[in-house]
Amino acid sequence: MLFLKKVSAVRLFCDRKRLKTMVETILTTKVIKREDYERVLEFLFKYYYPEEPLTIGTEPKEPDPNDIKFNMGNIKHGACFMALANEGKKEEKVAGVVLAGPKGATEYEHLCEEAEKLEGTKWGTTIKFLAKIEYDANVFEKYDITEAYHAHVLAVDSTYRGKSLGSMLLTKLRDHLSSLGCKLLTVDCTSVYSARLCERLHMKCGNIQYYADYKDEKGEQIFKPPAPHDCVKTYSLFLE
Repeated sequence: MLFLKKVSAVRLFCDRKRLKTMVETILTTKVIKREDYERVLEFLFKYYYPEEPLTIGTEPKEPDPNDIKFNMGNIKHGACFMALANEGKKEEKVAGVVLAGPKGATEYEHLCEEAEKLEGTKWGTTIKFLAKIEYDANVFEKYDITEAYHAHVLAVDSTYRGKSLGSMLLTKLRDHLSSLGCKLLTVDCTSVYSARLCERLHMKCGNIQYYADYKDEKGEQIFKPPAPHDCVKTYSLFLE
Protein backbone atom coordinates (compact mmCIF):
# COMPACT_ATOMS: atom_id res chain seq x y z
CA MET A 1 0.00 0.00 0.00
CA LEU A 2 1.69 3.12 -1.14
CA PHE A 3 0.38 6.30 0.39
CA LEU A 4 1.76 9.81 0.35
CA LYS A 5 0.20 13.02 1.58
CA LYS A 6 0.17 15.77 -1.04
CA VAL A 7 3.65 17.00 -1.93
CA SER A 8 5.21 18.83 -4.85
CA ALA A 9 7.23 16.41 -6.98
CA VAL A 10 9.84 17.04 -9.66
CA ARG A 11 10.63 15.09 -12.81
CA LEU A 12 13.08 13.22 -10.73
CA PHE A 13 14.19 10.39 -12.97
CA CYS A 14 15.24 12.92 -15.59
CA ASP A 15 16.86 15.60 -13.44
CA ARG A 16 18.95 14.32 -10.55
CA LYS A 17 21.07 17.48 -10.38
CA ARG A 18 18.04 19.61 -9.62
CA LEU A 19 16.87 17.14 -6.97
CA LYS A 20 20.25 17.17 -5.26
CA THR A 21 20.15 20.95 -5.05
CA MET A 22 16.61 20.96 -3.66
CA VAL A 23 16.83 18.10 -1.19
CA GLU A 24 20.15 16.42 -0.55
CA THR A 25 21.82 19.65 0.62
CA ILE A 26 19.27 19.63 3.47
CA LEU A 27 18.58 15.95 4.02
CA THR A 28 20.45 12.68 3.82
CA THR A 29 19.25 9.13 3.16
CA LYS A 30 20.33 5.78 4.56
CA VAL A 31 19.32 2.14 4.42
CA ILE A 32 17.02 1.24 7.30
CA LYS A 33 18.59 -1.37 9.56
CA ARG A 34 17.39 -3.47 12.49
CA GLU A 35 18.58 -0.89 14.99
CA ASP A 36 16.30 1.70 13.35
CA TYR A 37 13.19 -0.43 13.93
CA GLU A 38 11.67 1.46 16.85
CA ARG A 39 12.02 4.97 15.47
CA VAL A 40 10.77 3.92 12.04
CA LEU A 41 7.75 2.26 13.66
CA GLU A 42 7.10 5.38 15.72
CA PHE A 43 7.29 7.42 12.52
CA LEU A 44 4.74 5.20 10.74
CA PHE A 45 2.28 5.51 13.61
CA LYS A 46 2.55 9.28 13.42
CA TYR A 47 2.73 9.99 9.69
CA TYR A 48 1.55 6.90 7.79
CA TYR A 49 -1.18 4.87 9.44
CA PRO A 50 -3.38 7.82 10.57
CA GLU A 51 -3.76 8.87 6.92
CA GLU A 52 -3.36 5.69 4.82
CA PRO A 53 -6.65 5.07 2.91
CA LEU A 54 -6.92 1.29 3.43
CA THR A 55 -6.19 1.68 7.13
CA ILE A 56 -8.66 4.47 7.84
CA GLY A 57 -11.16 3.25 5.25
CA THR A 58 -12.20 0.26 7.38
CA GLU A 59 -13.07 -0.35 11.02
CA PRO A 60 -11.29 -0.26 13.34
CA LYS A 61 -9.24 2.60 11.91
CA GLU A 62 -6.09 1.48 13.71
CA PRO A 63 -3.64 -0.80 11.87
CA ASP A 64 -3.84 -4.55 12.37
CA PRO A 65 -0.79 -6.03 14.18
CA ASN A 66 -0.17 -8.29 11.18
CA ASP A 67 -0.14 -5.24 8.92
CA ILE A 68 2.60 -3.70 11.05
CA LYS A 69 4.53 -6.98 11.17
CA PHE A 70 4.38 -7.31 7.39
CA ASN A 71 5.52 -3.78 6.61
CA MET A 72 8.31 -3.73 9.16
CA GLY A 73 9.38 -7.20 8.07
CA ASN A 74 10.62 -5.73 4.81
CA ILE A 75 13.58 -4.14 6.61
CA LYS A 76 15.45 -7.45 6.50
CA HIS A 77 15.62 -7.32 2.70
CA GLY A 78 17.90 -4.27 2.74
CA ALA A 79 15.81 -2.22 0.32
CA CYS A 80 14.12 0.15 2.78
CA PHE A 81 15.33 3.73 3.07
CA MET A 82 14.75 6.72 5.30
CA ALA A 83 15.44 10.40 4.86
CA LEU A 84 17.08 12.09 7.83
CA ALA A 85 16.98 15.76 8.76
CA ASN A 86 19.57 17.40 10.98
CA GLU A 87 17.82 19.90 13.23
CA GLY A 88 20.82 20.62 15.39
CA LYS A 89 20.03 17.77 17.74
CA LYS A 90 22.21 14.83 18.71
CA GLU A 91 20.12 12.39 16.66
CA GLU A 92 18.89 13.23 13.18
CA LYS A 93 15.11 13.27 12.76
CA VAL A 94 13.36 10.79 10.48
CA ALA A 95 11.74 12.89 7.74
CA GLY A 96 10.49 10.15 5.43
CA VAL A 97 10.59 6.41 4.76
CA VAL A 98 10.06 3.95 1.93
CA LEU A 99 9.64 0.26 2.72
CA ALA A 100 10.04 -2.26 -0.10
CA GLY A 101 10.49 -5.98 -0.50
CA PRO A 102 10.78 -8.71 -3.14
CA LYS A 103 7.94 -10.64 -4.71
CA GLY A 104 7.81 -13.49 -7.20
CA ALA A 105 5.56 -14.78 -9.95
CA THR A 106 3.50 -16.71 -7.37
CA GLU A 107 2.70 -13.56 -5.35
CA TYR A 108 -1.01 -13.79 -6.12
CA GLU A 109 -1.22 -17.34 -4.79
CA HIS A 110 0.84 -16.38 -1.75
CA LEU A 111 -1.47 -13.47 -0.93
CA CYS A 112 -4.54 -15.67 -1.30
CA GLU A 113 -3.08 -18.20 1.13
CA GLU A 114 -2.31 -15.48 3.66
CA ALA A 115 -5.79 -13.98 3.28
CA GLU A 116 -7.33 -17.38 3.99
CA LYS A 117 -5.17 -17.88 7.09
CA LEU A 118 -6.12 -14.44 8.40
CA GLU A 119 -9.79 -14.54 7.41
CA GLY A 120 -11.92 -12.49 9.75
CA THR A 121 -9.17 -10.00 10.57
CA LYS A 122 -8.65 -6.52 9.19
CA TRP A 123 -5.31 -7.48 7.63
CA GLY A 124 -6.87 -10.61 6.12
CA THR A 125 -9.47 -8.42 4.41
CA THR A 126 -6.77 -6.07 3.16
CA ILE A 127 -4.57 -8.91 1.88
CA LYS A 128 -7.52 -10.37 -0.03
CA PHE A 129 -8.06 -6.99 -1.69
CA LEU A 130 -4.36 -6.68 -2.56
CA ALA A 131 -4.44 -10.21 -4.00
CA LYS A 132 -7.16 -9.15 -6.44
CA ILE A 133 -5.11 -6.12 -7.41
CA GLU A 134 -2.02 -8.30 -7.92
CA TYR A 135 -4.00 -10.67 -10.16
CA ASP A 136 -5.51 -7.87 -12.24
CA ALA A 137 -2.20 -6.01 -12.64
CA ASN A 138 -0.53 -9.24 -13.84
CA VAL A 139 2.90 -7.61 -13.98
CA PHE A 140 4.94 -10.80 -14.25
CA GLU A 141 3.22 -11.94 -17.41
CA LYS A 142 3.19 -8.44 -18.88
CA TYR A 143 6.93 -7.97 -18.42
CA ASP A 144 7.90 -11.65 -18.85
CA ILE A 145 9.86 -11.78 -15.59
CA THR A 146 9.77 -13.95 -12.47
CA GLU A 147 10.99 -11.54 -9.79
CA ALA A 148 10.36 -7.91 -8.86
CA TYR A 149 10.42 -5.51 -5.93
CA HIS A 150 7.34 -3.82 -4.54
CA ALA A 151 7.23 -0.55 -2.59
CA HIS A 152 4.71 -1.11 0.21
CA VAL A 153 5.03 2.12 2.19
CA LEU A 154 6.02 5.69 1.38
CA ALA A 155 5.48 8.35 4.02
CA VAL A 156 6.80 11.84 4.76
CA ASP A 157 6.80 13.92 7.94
CA SER A 158 4.23 16.72 7.53
CA THR A 159 6.95 19.28 8.35
CA TYR A 160 8.94 18.24 5.28
CA ARG A 161 6.17 17.80 2.73
CA GLY A 162 6.59 19.90 -0.36
CA LYS A 163 10.35 19.26 -0.50
CA SER A 164 10.28 16.33 -2.97
CA LEU A 165 11.16 13.76 -0.33
CA GLY A 166 8.82 11.17 -1.83
CA SER A 167 10.61 11.58 -5.15
CA MET A 168 14.01 11.34 -3.50
CA LEU A 169 13.16 8.16 -1.63
CA LEU A 170 11.67 6.40 -4.65
CA THR A 171 14.69 7.34 -6.73
CA LYS A 172 17.03 6.07 -4.03
CA LEU A 173 15.12 2.80 -4.07
CA ARG A 174 15.14 2.69 -7.88
CA ASP A 175 18.90 3.19 -8.06
CA HIS A 176 19.53 0.58 -5.37
CA LEU A 177 17.41 -2.01 -7.14
CA SER A 178 19.09 -1.28 -10.46
CA SER A 179 22.48 -1.92 -8.84
CA LEU A 180 21.20 -5.33 -7.73
CA GLY A 181 20.09 -6.22 -11.24
CA CYS A 182 16.39 -6.07 -10.40
CA LYS A 183 14.26 -5.53 -13.50
CA LEU A 184 10.99 -4.17 -12.12
CA LEU A 185 9.69 -1.95 -9.34
CA THR A 186 5.94 -1.91 -8.66
CA VAL A 187 3.72 0.10 -6.31
CA ASP A 188 0.05 0.03 -5.39
CA CYS A 189 -0.95 3.64 -4.82
CA THR A 190 -3.85 3.75 -2.40
CA SER A 191 -4.10 7.54 -2.49
CA VAL A 192 -4.55 10.22 -5.12
CA TYR A 193 -1.34 11.94 -4.07
CA SER A 194 0.98 8.94 -4.34
CA ALA A 195 -0.52 8.15 -7.75
CA ARG A 196 0.23 11.67 -8.94
CA LEU A 197 3.79 11.30 -7.72
CA CYS A 198 4.28 8.08 -9.68
CA GLU A 199 2.89 9.71 -12.80
CA ARG A 200 5.31 12.60 -12.45
CA LEU A 201 8.12 10.10 -12.15
CA HIS A 202 7.05 8.51 -15.45
CA MET A 203 5.95 5.22 -13.97
CA LYS A 204 3.41 3.23 -15.99
CA CYS A 205 -0.09 2.67 -14.64
CA GLY A 206 -1.16 -0.89 -15.39
CA ASN A 207 -4.32 -1.31 -13.31
CA ILE A 208 -7.00 0.69 -11.50
CA GLN A 209 -9.26 -0.72 -8.79
CA TYR A 210 -12.00 1.62 -7.57
CA TYR A 211 -12.96 1.31 -3.93
CA ALA A 212 -16.65 1.65 -4.80
CA ASP A 213 -16.45 -1.46 -7.01
CA TYR A 214 -14.97 -3.74 -4.36
CA LYS A 215 -17.82 -5.14 -2.26
CA ASP A 216 -18.55 -7.98 0.14
CA GLU A 217 -21.03 -10.82 -0.37
CA LYS A 218 -23.83 -8.51 0.79
CA GLY A 219 -22.99 -5.99 -1.89
CA GLU A 220 -21.59 -3.44 0.54
CA GLN A 221 -18.45 -1.43 -0.18
CA ILE A 222 -15.58 -2.70 1.98
CA PHE A 223 -13.08 0.16 1.91
CA LYS A 224 -14.47 3.66 2.38
CA PRO A 225 -11.54 6.09 2.60
CA PRO A 226 -12.18 9.84 2.73
CA ALA A 227 -12.17 11.96 -0.43
CA PRO A 228 -10.33 12.47 -2.68
CA HIS A 229 -9.09 8.86 -2.49
CA ASP A 230 -11.28 6.77 -4.76
CA CYS A 231 -9.09 3.98 -6.11
CA VAL A 232 -5.85 2.00 -6.00
CA LYS A 233 -3.59 2.45 -9.00
CA THR A 234 -0.79 -0.03 -9.70
CA TYR A 235 2.34 1.48 -11.23
CA SER A 236 5.42 -0.21 -12.65
CA LEU A 237 8.89 0.98 -13.53
CA PHE A 238 11.06 -1.24 -15.70
CA LEU A 239 14.64 -0.92 -14.53
CA GLU A 240 17.49 -0.92 -17.03
